[in-house]
Amino acid sequence: WYKQDTGRGPVSLTIMTFSENTKSNGRYTATLDADTKQSSLHITASQLSDSASYICVVSDRGSTLGRLYFGRGTQLTVWP
Repeated sequence: WYKQDTGRGPVSLTIMTFSENTKSNGRYTATLDADTKQSSLHITASQLSDSASYICVVSDRGSTLGRLYFGRGTQLTVWP
């Protein structure tokens, strides 16, 4: 999963393998269902600074050395 603030490049939040089903990094928790090939990202106690695009990225070789496929992304807006 990557976070991309407006006008900036994407920043990696977490990297998972298909052998993992959950991985946390601070307030971010990513889940992966290898059978359905679906992943989700949960943000605990969202903050204004979490407003950004979140993008799921998959490698065809199971590592960042392979070809990367970027999802369309989801725009999150956090209101005060």
